[in-house]
Formats: sequence, C-alpha cells, structure tokens
Amino acid sequence: MIKYVIASHSGFAQGMRATLNFLTNNLKQITAITAYDDSQATDLNIDDLQELFTNLEPDDKIIFMTDINTGSVSQKIVPLILNRKNSFLITGVNIPVALSILLMDEKSVTQESLNTLVTDQEAAPKLVNLNDLLIDDPDDE
Repeated sequence: MIKYVIASHSGFAQGMRATLNFLTNNLKQITAITAYDDSQATDLNIDDLQELFTNLEPDDKIIFMTDINTGSVSQKIVPLILNRKNSFLITGVNIPVALSILLMDEKSVTQESLNTLVTDQEAAPKLVNLNDLLIDDPDDE
C-alpha cells in the first residue's frame, strides 16, 4: 500500500488534491494537510502528522509532497520519516510531478524511480515566451 500526502502552506494542498482527483477520477486516496492558514489558530501539529503512520505496515510506503523545499512544512515532516524505510519527501511539487507519482505502479515506487521523476526536465516549469512568436504588424510602424 502507498499513502499519498500533500502538505503545504495555506490552501495549496487542498487545491492540488482537488485537481489530482479531477484528473485521475479519484484514482487514489490523497490526504491534504493545510498548515499556517490565516483561518487556523494553530500551525502544523506533529501529532496530526504522526497519525498518518497509523495502520501502516513496515513495507507500506508513504509519499509526502510539499510546496517549499526547506519550508517549515517540509521541516516538520523530515524527523518523522528520517529513519523509516519506504518514506519519501518530494518538495516543490507541481501537478505534473504529483500526477506522475499517482500513476506509478506501486512496485515501481523506489528512491531511484522518484529521483528520476523529479529530475525529469519534462515536468519542470517552463517559460513560454510568446513575444518571440509575435509577427510584426506593418500598421504598428
């Protein structure tokens, strides 16, 4: 079994989960954790994070996907997975990366396969420079 968790500042995790559920027709169970939202009185609670490990067998996998590489959300997750086999943290996640992770066969989810996925340039953000595509309009002169 793989448990998928998206954790972020404010509403990013909820929005990403909604988008992924839409794109995959609710293919996987995704947990979304919102931290440091203006509407919440508390920050990310370690007890809430530890609860995610309940009912996980030693060979089960858990994949955390967070918004900011060295952000506070990622920092709270690191101590929980530091010494647990089959626990992964993907930071700076975007929809293409998260979608690719969800569509991976469970047996193929390894440190190596996830590393290959996140270093794949196809999933990286791109700048589309439309100015280079503009055709000069003779009336502009």
